[in-house]
Amino acid sequence: MDFAELAKEELIFPSVEFEDNVGVIRFLASKLIDEGVVKADFADAVVEREKGFPTGLQVGEINVAIPHTDAKYVNAAGMAVATLKRPVNFGKMDEPEKKIPVHVVFLLAVLDPQGYIKFLSKLARKFGDASFMSSIYSASTAKEIAKILKENLS
Repeated sequence: MDFAELAKEELIFPSVEFEDNVGVIRFLASKLIDEGVVKADFADAVVEREKGFPTGLQVGEINVAIPHTDAKYVNAAGMAVATLKRPVNFGKMDEPEKKIPVHVVFLLAVLDPQGYIKFLSKLARKFGDASFMSSIYSASTAKEIAKILKENLS
């Protein structure tokens, strides 16, 4: 799979605002539902999974979350991305009881768990790159973010 294909402008939302992580997850999930990428119960499944297995990653000044759920809620591989005007708290992946402020959310629709591991590995390497994270977070349009992701994920 060419991971760069997952970076679709219509599923990227720069500089949006939400009260909490549930709001951003439900918003991004609704966009994936509209595109036919996931099933109607995807959002509920992601929110529930996030409670027990949080996905916040503290990677520097710009933290990220990668919420996702089981493949049974997914029709096709996909991804929706939001950069947040104000960070929202997510549980920290490696310390679930701890909350961290997250600036960028990648909601992942995982169809193939093996492919997901490869994709996540590629993404995780980029999360550690401060200039990559800064360029994603400071981009003002979906087109800019899609371009950055495509250049870095292909």
